[in-house]
Amino acid sequence: MSASEITRREILRLALASPLLAAMPSISFAQRAKSQGLSRDSFLKAPSSIVPVSDTSAVKQIKLVRQWKGPLC
Repeated sequence: MSASEITRREILRLALASPLLAAMPSISFAQRAKSQGLSRDSFLKAPSSIVPVSDTSAVKQIKLVRQWKGPLC
């Protein structure tokens, strides 16, 4: 058996643990606090970056601009 294979025992352990973790109020509260929905304001405040695939000198020539027309970016 290779190191990447999952045993039946591990699957059962995860299946038993998942409802217990979902019932914990601290975890569900943190998830609710993070998901405030997507609004225009969340997009305006979102960080942005340009990631080069190969040639890093070309990144200096690119400008990232967000233009809004009503609700569309």
